[in-house]
Amino acid sequence: METVSGKTCDVPCKNDIERYVYMIHSKWSLSRISTFLDKYGEVGFMRVVYDNNGKETNRTIAIADDSVYEKLCIEGFGDKTVESSDDDDKPPKKRAFSKGLKISRYRLNANDSPIEGYTKNLFIPIPKHIVDDSDAIKQINGKLEHLSDWEIVQNNSWNINVPVKSREKGGINGGCFVSFNADIAVTTVALIRILLNDTYWDEVDESTEREFFRVMWARDRKIQKSRNDIKVQTQPAKKRQEAESKQIQENKPPRENKQTQEKKKPAKNSQLIQKSNEVKEVREEEKFKTPKRPFPESATTEIVAKTITKPTKPVVKTVTKPVINAKPQIVIPDMSQPSPMEDED
Repeated sequence: METVSGKTCDVPCKNDIERYVYMIHSKWSLSRISTFLDKYGEVGFMRVVYDNNGKETNRTIAIADDSVYEKLCIEGFGDKTVESSDDDDKPPKKRAFSKGLKISRYRLNANDSPIEGYTKNLFIPIPKHIVDDSDAIKQINGKLEHLSDWEIVQNNSWNINVPVKSREKGGINGGCFVSFNADIAVTTVALIRILLNDTYWDEVDESTEREFFRVMWARDRKIQKSRNDIKVQTQPAKKRQEAESKQIQENKPPRENKQTQEKKKPAKNSQLIQKSNEVKEVREEEKFKTPKRPFPESATTEIVAKTITKPTKPVVKTVTKPVINAKPQIVIPDMSQPSPMEDED
């Protein structure tokens, strides 16, 4: 074991950056946990771990001396079995989860490191009620200096940059950036981000609620700029073709940049215009040929039949046939009256 400033650790302190950081599983309040741990030794700040939905969990990250951890393990609150050095004949105490608290060493994992496109610098959003950049720098420095007192990071090994809206009127433009010296390892910065994230800014007054202190990885500006340049150069081909087709329909020459002017030939534009004109002529001819609302075949045949074959009345011809061998008619005179010849005599 190596001793640094009165603190002991199981492995050399140069490599074990998590030697004073612990994970506590308990449903107790922070004030109760702090009061309980003070009986076993020196304890730093603590914070509650939140889940992805922003709800509190039963986990608490705390900074404490190694002696606190060893004593808690002896009392049965640790994650390992420890023998008491005062009485060697006394059997070791086992873990007692029923006591309401369990402490274990905190270990970083692969997900805690920055991913591709991000640097080892930190980005901290500034609340709206903080207008003065010196106030923001003061609060951030206070948190980092507390970690420096526990030898998690070297003192004065960081630089805080707060972009302001106006040097005369003040105002903070979004957030600030915290960069570290080149000799500070990425794992150290990752542990700083975990310890400071989800803590609180200083209280403004009793009426306003305290805001969370968020810590994120800062983006790599060089990679972000190169990606933006690639997006500008590689414009989607579909959008470019749609824009060109619209311009051709309006009989306007397509608007081209320098790259497309070098690649494209002027003959292609004339061919496209010629094809579009031919398509327009064919469409106009089809408009006159085909009706707007075509009827079914059965309906058209009936209409044609009615228009062509109209019903007509039959013509009756009267034919007069000659009378052959007609018998003469015999006229019988009336004998009751005297004949004209008798009156003469």
